[in-house]
Amino acid sequence: MSKKPISADDLADQLFPVVMVPFNGIMTPVILRELNQVQIKHCGDFSLIETAKDRSIRNNKIGEKQELEYLKKMYSVTRTALVVPKLDEVYEFTDKKARVNRDEIKKELIELKRTVSEMKRGPQRSEIEKEINYKYYDIDFILPDDFISFIVSYALGIDKSNIKMVTEEILIEAAILAKRGGDNPADHISGVWPEVQKQFYCDDLNKRSWVLFDEKYGSKKGRKKDLVAG
Repeated sequence: MSKKPISADDLADQLFPVVMVPFNGIMTPVILRELNQVQIKHCGDFSLIETAKDRSIRNNKIGEKQELEYLKKMYSVTRTALVVPKLDEVYEFTDKKARVNRDEIKKELIELKRTVSEMKRGPQRSEIEKEINYKYYDIDFILPDDFISFIVSYALGIDKSNIKMVTEEILIEAAILAKRGGDNPADHISGVWPEVQKQFYCDDLNKRSWVLFDEKYGSKKGRKKDLVAG
């Protein structure tokens, strides 16, 4: 007896869990995957660890360009994590509900880019560049914040870890110990790191530790009194 070939949706059901995700406050079943190091790196260069410099930048309000770059990364994570439905299917549903024609907005965007490329720098060009940024919001970043935030947290394993408890002091101390031991800062930070994302977390800890270490001591050698045990 021949068996009926399994469908893509059936296969997804078996490989990945159904997760209840908020969409404008309404819990909606979707199929999600957690992302590993390679998949996360593919979505862009970012960190899960917030330093004092990061908080200062955030409190002083980042510019539109930086905000767009951040949103692109978060939406890239969402696109990679969504198994069923696909992100484009969510866009299609949202467009119909909001009566938004993304194709028309894309055409307007092409015309605006052509216009601004022919203009000299000045106030008028800056205004059109702002309008271009707003158009990107209209076509790419229209999904509810609760939907994106939940999926990003799930995909990166944030809620299953204590990565947000890592402080600058912990990172610098780990870098000092790594200098003494000739290993990596992550080897000296004992935390809860989800198995799927563990390599990404370790890379993040190492990178942040060494950056803070260099900022504090001015060189990779560090100050002798801080690096010498006892």
